[in-house]
Amino acid sequence: MVQERIHPPPPPSTPREAPWRQIEAIIDGLNTAVGKLDLLISVITGLPPGEWPPIEFPEIIRVAPVPNKATFTTNQKVVITAGKPEQLDDLAIPDGFAVTIIAKTGNTGYIYFGKTASDCANNRRRFDGLSAGLAVSLRIKNLSEVWVDASVSDEGVSWIVEQPA
Repeated sequence: MVQERIHPPPPPSTPREAPWRQIEAIIDGLNTAVGKLDLLISVITGLPPGEWPPIEFPEIIRVAPVPNKATFTTNQKVVITAGKPEQLDDLAIPDGFAVTIIAKTGNTGYIYFGKTASDCANNRRRFDGLSAGLAVSLRIKNLSEVWVDASVSDEGVSWIVEQPA
């Protein structure tokens, strides 16, 4: 027969004291560093610590939030023949905004992007391939800066961008 053992609870722990010696050593080290910085500033300015000119900080430049736009524009582009890039529409993109281009969800192949028709057709210079449903956002000045190509004919992209009223 196995006899059950009763284990007493562990002894209560006592609160630890703060490591005052280490804290005092850190404070002493900081005071030493401050003293060396005061000496360096005195050497640079040629003035004792009490006579330093006040430090003037430039005003913090605040960036105003970009206001919401009144509306947005969407459209689509289908590449009729795979391997023959198509340029997107001529549409200005407002400063501070990006156009989001998504490969149409029904695509079976890949969509490629380039800055020119030849870049788009060149395997080494194009942005290689979004599959269906994936998107890319570009901060460009005009949508017409984008050329698209498809690995399968009659597949394409949709795009959306905010516009002023």
